[in-house]
Amino acid sequence: MSKLTELLNARHQDLDFELGMLANNRQLLKEVAEKLDIVAETNTIVSALQNHLVDKLGVDVEEIAEDEEIDVEDVTDAMIYDYLGEAYFAAGTEMKSFLQFDNIVNNMQKLGATEEELKGLQSFKKRLEKNVFDRYDVTEEDLKGEEDE
Repeated sequence: MSKLTELLNARHQDLDFELGMLANNRQLLKEVAEKLDIVAETNTIVSALQNHLVDKLGVDVEEIAEDEEIDVEDVTDAMIYDYLGEAYFAAGTEMKSFLQFDNIVNNMQKLGATEEELKGLQSFKKRLEKNVFDRYDVTEEDLKGEEDE
């Protein structure tokens, strides 16, 4: 398994952990926070985690409202959480597709495909790579050594 594959899988697991933490804190808020007098603190955590995941996974509240045929003000946290789950699975699919596509392009290069033959594939790979690398915060530093393998 390449360093890039390991990195992306680990970052995807991080997203899974963050979604789990959001679910746990939402449950805590619903069932226990009031008894422990930690409603404000738990609300802060839930809000911060949810906003982070909305940004990271590209969930748009206006699109949720449009899909649900309601006003933006009527979008609930439960709806946002459902859309976060869907976006998480879509991100995983996109990541796996990128890794497969990257592997195909690399194999074609090893088999002697010309730059001209790979031009369109490389262009698509770069667009997909940008989406995946942005979502998973992949940096140049993360990729050092990957070219050597």
